[in-house]
Amino acid sequence: ETTIPLNSIISSSVAFKSSKLSEILDVLRSSVISSENSNFEYSFIFDDSKYTLALGGLHSDNPPKIYTQSADYQILDFDFGSYYPSLMINLNVEPPQLKNVLLDIIKQITQERLEAKSSGDKVKADTLKIVINSIYGKLGFEYGYLYSPKSMYQVTINGQLYLLMLIERLSEVGIKCFYANTDGITCLVPKDKLDLYYEICNTFSKEINI
Repeated sequence: ETTIPLNSIISSSVAFKSSKLSEILDVLRSSVISSENSNFEYSFIFDDSKYTLALGGLHSDNPPKIYTQSADYQILDFDFGSYYPSLMINLNVEPPQLKNVLLDIIKQITQERLEAKSSGDKVKADTLKIVINSIYGKLGFEYGYLYSPKSMYQVTINGQLYLLMLIERLSEVGIKCFYANTDGITCLVPKDKLDLYYEICNTFSKEINI
C-alpha cells in the first residue's frame, strides 16, 4: 500500500480567489490518500451547484432540473481536447519506471490525434483517442507495466481543480455553471456576456496550455 500526500501532487499553478474554494484547496493539500483506497470523496456547493471531487473526474451532483435557452440566455458546453493526456504532458506526469520515455510517445500521439480531429479525419482521431486514453487508464492497472497510482492521481486531482478554477472565473462575472463532468462544463450564459464567456474560456485554456 502506498500513501500519497496530495500536497505533493497538486500543481503550484492551482489557486482560487473565493474563500469557499480556497478552503477546499487547503483541505486537499493537507489530505493523504492511499493507493488501496478509492473511496476518497469531497462534496461541496459552489454558486448553488453541488460538486463532488474524487479520485476520478469532477462531477456535478444536482437534483433533476430543466435548463432552457431563451432570448436572454444560451446554454453552452465547453470541454478540453485530450484532457488527461494533455495534463500528463503539461505536468510532466509519467511512471517513475518509464521516466523520460513515455511522455515523448504521449506528445506524439496527442498531436497526431488533435491534427486528425481538426482536419475531419474522425476514424484516425477516434482511434488515437482510445490509444492515449488507454495509456492514462493503465496507470491504475495494478498488474500492468504502467502502474503508478501517484501519477494517475496527479492527473485527476489537478484536472478537477483546473475545472473548478474555470468555473470560479465564470462565476465571478455572473456566468453560471450547472453541470461538470470530468473534462468539461455546461453553463447558462447571458447573451450579453457571450464574448466575455469565450474570452475567459480561451484565456484559461492558454494559461494551462490545453
